[in-house]
Amino acid sequence: MIITVPAEYRIGDFVVVDGAGHAFTTLSGTLGMFDEDWKNLERKPWHTAWISRKVLVNDNGVIKWEGDWWVSEAKGGVGITETRLSLFKEPYLVFRWFDKELDEDKVRDFINQYRGEKYDSFWGYLFVILWYCWRRWPFVIDYNWTCWEWLWFFAWTFGKPISSSIHEYPFLPLLLGKIEYPGWPVEIEEKAEA
Repeated sequence: MIITVPAEYRIGDFVVVDGAGHAFTTLSGTLGMFDEDWKNLERKPWHTAWISRKVLVNDNGVIKWEGDWWVSEAKGGVGITETRLSLFKEPYLVFRWFDKELDEDKVRDFINQYRGEKYDSFWGYLFVILWYCWRRWPFVIDYNWTCWEWLWFFAWTFGKPISSSIHEYPFLPLLLGKIEYPGWPVEIEEKAEA
């Protein structure tokens, strides 16, 4: 379910950001060669994150919400971090994933446990897409995070996994079917492991 009113966002809601830039164009085009639904999707999301907490300000001793949210993401050059949602340049949609709001302290502890861990590069994403398309190479597990893996791990840790395995690729098309992304088939087939 899409949430359009920022005051109704909750900790744990997914943020799906439209793609932009050279890496997105190359990788999205590669995925489109093998996935007809992706190729035909008018609005192409790429980056994933999740709402982690409200941005609070101290106004003369009174703590109040300023209307913005922090999101947790895996980000190039930084790794696992938090960013203000208002700083996202590309259009995004927010989706409700969890049935109830998550405990803010547990979410903060989770983020702090992984904060600063390395971000996976363009080559990591390309490998994931090519592995999905051909499944001829052995799957390489590294200790870097793509934004997709970070979202999956978060959902799994807090009790509502997106899929049975983090290696069910391509992750993004799988996710779009689960969150009922506009223009995406609601029921998609998860490709069996080769």
